[in-house]
Amino acid sequence: MKKPQSSYILFSNDQRNLIKQETPGLSIGEIAKITGLKWKALSAEDRERYDALAKSARDDYKKAQEENVEDVSMEEQKACNPDAVVYPLARVKRIVKQNPSIHKISNEALIAISKATELFVEYLGKKSHEQTLYRKRQQIKASDVIQAIHSCSILEWLRDDIEIMKEMDMSEKKLSQNDSSRKTISDFFKGSALAKEVEDQGEEQKTEVAKVLN
Repeated sequence: MKKPQSSYILFSNDQRNLIKQETPGLSIGEIAKITGLKWKALSAEDRERYDALAKSARDDYKKAQEENVEDVSMEEQKACNPDAVVYPLARVKRIVKQNPSIHKISNEALIAISKATELFVEYLGKKSHEQTLYRKRQQIKASDVIQAIHSCSILEWLRDDIEIMKEMDMSEKKLSQNDSSRKTISDFFKGSALAKEVEDQGEEQKTEVAKVLN
């Protein structure tokens, strides 16, 4: 997709052939010089018309970029990496642009950020999985991630976020405790008169069955 042209370039495109027709044989430099003089002499009304055309072209270009960012970037991803990237670049772009200091970001930068994030998550997952295996478990828990961060100097910068992970770990433990302390219907009625009555009926049925069999 070509970038939008400025109002001066649009004016130059209109004037180039006219100047060639009026004065054949001029060099490119001479044509550019005459175009510049005509641009300076252009009325405010005519200049506003070219400014409006340029603005419309910029708006269309921006809209097309936002709508087609995934398609455009995917082509570039394939050129950089046949396997492309995991994270949708449109979403990466929205996250990046939440930073008020960032107004524009190229597709190449989006690919780099996405790929770097992918590699980071892969590395963190690998180190956390090592802790899981060490504890002879199959499922990675928040405590494994915390231990991986503590034991790996490369991940030291994540230690400020460990409090969040500790909360996750506590939530996991609470869920585990709830599962182990969960009572069944039998537990609820255990020791009650109703339970004793059901138990007595069961014994009577067993006795009757034994009599029939004998």
